[in-house]
Amino acid sequence: MGQASVNVSTLDLVYRDLEKLKSFGLVDPGIVGQRPYTRLDFARFAQQARGRLDATRSDYVRDLVERLERRFGSELETLTAFRAVDQLHLELTGARSPPRLVRANLGSADAAINPLLGYRQGRKLVDGLTASVETVHWARLSRRLVVYAHPRLQLSEVRGSAANVNDIAVQEAYGKLVLGNVAIQAGRANMVWGQGRHAGLMLSENARGFDMVKLSNAEPRVLPGIFRFLGSFKASLFFATTAADRSRHFLNSYILGYKVSVRPVEWLEIGGSFVVEAGGEGAPEASLGKRITDHIFLVDLFVNDADVFFSNKIGGFDIRVNIPGLRGLQLYGEAVFDDITPSDIRKWLIQDSGYLAGIYVPRVDRTGRLDFSFEYQYGGVRLYRHSQFLTGLTFDRLFWGNILGPEGRAGYVELNWDATYSNTLSLNAAYEGRSNDAYVSIDPDRPRKVRSLPQERRYRVVGSWTHRSLRQSFLIRMLAGYERVNTFDFELGSNHGGAIAQVEFSVHF
Repeated sequence: MGQASVNVSTLDLVYRDLEKLKSFGLVDPGIVGQRPYTRLDFARFAQQARGRLDATRSDYVRDLVERLERRFGSELETLTAFRAVDQLHLELTGARSPPRLVRANLGSADAAINPLLGYRQGRKLVDGLTASVETVHWARLSRRLVVYAHPRLQLSEVRGSAANVNDIAVQEAYGKLVLGNVAIQAGRANMVWGQGRHAGLMLSENARGFDMVKLSNAEPRVLPGIFRFLGSFKASLFFATTAADRSRHFLNSYILGYKVSVRPVEWLEIGGSFVVEAGGEGAPEASLGKRITDHIFLVDLFVNDADVFFSNKIGGFDIRVNIPGLRGLQLYGEAVFDDITPSDIRKWLIQDSGYLAGIYVPRVDRTGRLDFSFEYQYGGVRLYRHSQFLTGLTFDRLFWGNILGPEGRAGYVELNWDATYSNTLSLNAAYEGRSNDAYVSIDPDRPRKVRSLPQERRYRVVGSWTHRSLRQSFLIRMLAGYERVNTFDFELGSNHGGAIAQVEFSVHF
């Protein structure tokens, strides 16, 4: 029988600890392409690692296992729990990083480009000073039922004449019921789909979570009968409302998404996912039959005509390969296709697509203290944009997917070093090039470039120091970064430097 448990934020450093243990063979690879994991998942990972631990392991590895046990071990011991305040998080950020809006080009998206402040699950950091207080509260009311709340208070002082962002927001708030191996979750919650360092091109850590009802299997299982060859299997289906987004082009539209991930062998994971936005006040109408066809990715791929614009949809595939015997080396990739029109393969594979490919080494050195990743991303001219659903695939001007957005190419490097058990030094570097070339539509399915314009180029480096106490009771992080932007907003001669400095303090009670 399944057991209900609250989710662990994908921004939590415990996910990096888990990758270390996987690289030592102490934890099975599991399904990576659908996260977050739950507290119960981490408790089971810790139990599995403890069972495989032997006298040959270093103190560093033993400390990783103990860290998981200290924080999540109680999940296996109690059926009910109440955390009036589980965590308090304080943060102060100073930034000089003006946003710019994504320009319309073969479609629109109500999005802002500001990658120095990105991948923060929708937190609205400003060009100026931002101070925030967050608390986490949860309760497991029974073996099958949990509730969770994560409010955030923000005060800011924006540079220039823009309005300050001062508000109390609901970062997450949901309830979860587990019946057998089916988890039913309702409310606002963050989730990521994909294999990248900040997850995928479809759903990442960039924007806030959906207000949704979500169904998934609580634990990955092997399917019965002839489907056993698929190995470990995880599926998720959600239905979300945009009612909270009062700036949306079509108010009260709905979002439907689903993803299936399988691990047929220990070293390989494959996933397929699909998300569609449709309906809303003033949105194009369609028959029930067309909507059903439109919401089934593989059927829509071969059946729908190219002139069907009553929804905004994106589908794709991802893969992760774990190379045995090479210190946990992982190769991963993803391809997504925005509003597929199979009548024009070139448009489908280049202009309407996005690609991600990466390499991750969780144990560069023998001890495992140093890890490294490199990631390449590409976004086509139509990615995340739409000619009817003009808000695009965004919430609060943040893309659901990557911070690169459409018409871009980027490379990202990340290095993390555990200098001691409690102290981690991190370095992130990035190059991003974005275009705004002029296109015309010969017909709805055949756009043609008519003029090449200057590219906006960004060069970025961010370093941080993180201290986690031995007993996991508190965390301190100090971060600083610099970004050079050339041809800002595609204006020749518009060059400037951006910067960020941030201090975080978290307490676990």
